[in-house]
Amino acid sequence: MNQFQVAKDQVTAAGAVMADRATAAAQDISSHATRISLQVELKAPVIIIPQNSHSCNAVVVDLGQLTVSNALQLAAAAGQRSAEGFPPVLDLMHVELDKLLLSRYCHSASLLQDV
Repeated sequence: MNQFQVAKDQVTAAGAVMADRATAAAQDISSHATRISLQVELKAPVIIIPQNSHSCNAVVVDLGQLTVSNALQLAAAAGQRSAEGFPPVLDLMHVELDKLLLSRYCHSASLLQDV
């Protein structure tokens, strides 16, 4: 029975060491993490949605201009610090759609040709 108790104690000690190493690795990753500032502007897609599979009618959605940007700032919460004494960094994301256009499209059936 003594052998099982010794083995159990060794497993418990090894688990505690691994937990400490995992905590140290997580703190190291957090303090050396790369932070990227974005400023992206894209022409957003035009989406055509037919009324049904046999109809010449459709809804056209032009998503216009898509703008994505972010800002990094230090958190203002008092008392919050990492293990190294650094305050948390907030990543504030701003997504904007400009010139959004929604329209209805009607195509005359007589203009359709079989291919």
